[in-house]
Amino acid sequence: MKEMATNKQKTAQYNLEMKISEEDRMLIPPKSMDYNFGDISKVSQDEYILKYKSYACLNIIPFLEEHAGLKTTSTLFDHGCGLGALGYACGKYLLRPGEYFGFDIREKSIRWLQNAYKNIPTVNFNFQTVDAEHDYIALEHKKEGQKNTKPLNEIKYFNESIPPLDIIWNHSVFTHMFPDDIIQTLRQFRDKLAPGGCLVNTWLMVDEYAKYVLRCGLADRELPHVVQGALTYSLKNPLICTAYPEGDVIGFYKKAGFAVKKILKGSWAGRGNSLTSQDVLIAVPDKSR
Repeated sequence: MKEMATNKQKTAQYNLEMKISEEDRMLIPPKSMDYNFGDISKVSQDEYILKYKSYACLNIIPFLEEHAGLKTTSTLFDHGCGLGALGYACGKYLLRPGEYFGFDIREKSIRWLQNAYKNIPTVNFNFQTVDAEHDYIALEHKKEGQKNTKPLNEIKYFNESIPPLDIIWNHSVFTHMFPDDIIQTLRQFRDKLAPGGCLVNTWLMVDEYAKYVLRCGLADRELPHVVQGALTYSLKNPLICTAYPEGDVIGFYKKAGFAVKKILKGSWAGRGNSLTSQDVLIAVPDKSR
């Protein structure tokens, strides 16, 4: 019996190794850099690599194909790219003139990715560090703030080398921002979209059903406080989680010159989509403006 269990473990490890290439080990950061992963001691680096690339390759790419018209020649901007999982997938998916641009506020992560992807022409990474007031990660993990920072409303996401973009994607970014900064960000997005382009962004949107689920205590979090219009569970560090009434979210897009095309509700408040626990919103430029 023990021998059978050992053989199963060996087979599982062999199958895991077969799915991971040496290039994967060069392009995917060490699990110790991932502040969002949870208890990294419970998984090996190979298990982490497989989970890292599977989500982007098998979930995000198909979702963007279906809902945002992603093609192999698309230009895509990843706002809040973190440790570059979507960049990894795009490096395998995109063909010239397709190109991926990742942006994040974590300098250490981006410098690691810039070095790893320096010979992959379709994948680019850039960063700008933000001041301590907006660095909810440093506050939550009691880490020292970053250097050479700017207030969030002074960050410019795009430079002249970035072409008009077909898709601007972010996941769990607006869930850590206040309204004025969100609207300023959306206005920058509006100016950079190519004709026919769209935004795909995730949110925690509170509609009547979400309110009901929150009252039942069946949402995946509580949101007892309101800070600068955002619902949050932390008064000390409100940007660790910001949710908004659905009408407010639609208003943010309207102020920035967008029309909301589609909303896919997430499982955080008892529903679900094929991508994430958060709500997914797809928006296009408002042609009436």
